[in-house]
Amino acid sequence: MAYNGAGTFSRLYNWATDKANSIKIRADRMDAEMDGFATGLSTAITKDGQTTVTANIPFATYRLTGVGNGTALQDAATVLQVQNRTVSYAATSGTDTYTATLTPTMTALVTGQMLALNVGNANATTTPTLAIDATAARTITKYGTDALAAGDIPAGMIGIFANDGTRWQLLNPKATAEDQGILASQIFA
Repeated sequence: MAYNGAGTFSRLYNWATDKANSIKIRADRMDAEMDGFATGLSTAITKDGQTTVTANIPFATYRLTGVGNGTALQDAATVLQVQNRTVSYAATSGTDTYTATLTPTMTALVTGQMLALNVGNANATTTPTLAIDATAARTITKYGTDALAAGDIPAGMIGIFANDGTRWQLLNPKATAEDQGILASQIFA
């Protein structure tokens, strides 16, 4: 019989009850009981990872503790990785053709992805590009589709980039005097 569907292991026979009822140990009853043990053990998750889980596991508000940081895209992230943004933060290399490497490696661009990148060199052109890992380079814009001005990405800046499906939008371009004037007029209006 093994597990009953609610997580309780159920035996087929009780040897003490059998003794009290004068039921002798029989091969067919022993085989059935041992088959139940084998099924139960084969249904358990093994600590060395040789069992493949075949269904969602409800944790009933309990949590996994002491887990390692995820290193592949299919791995679960730890709270530490999420809090420290280590899976979406990297330094760039290049000027105007920026590249960055993430851990784990980004294998596809998906609309809505956001990254924090420490940009090593200022942009010198109005059409810089960004390529993450082996993904295609995309033009960087600001305020949606507006072209950048030279220096909108200053050296040493931690830029916040969002993939809109076509381009990388720089969400925090360097504020120009015009931007600062607009902001000041809004604050003091």
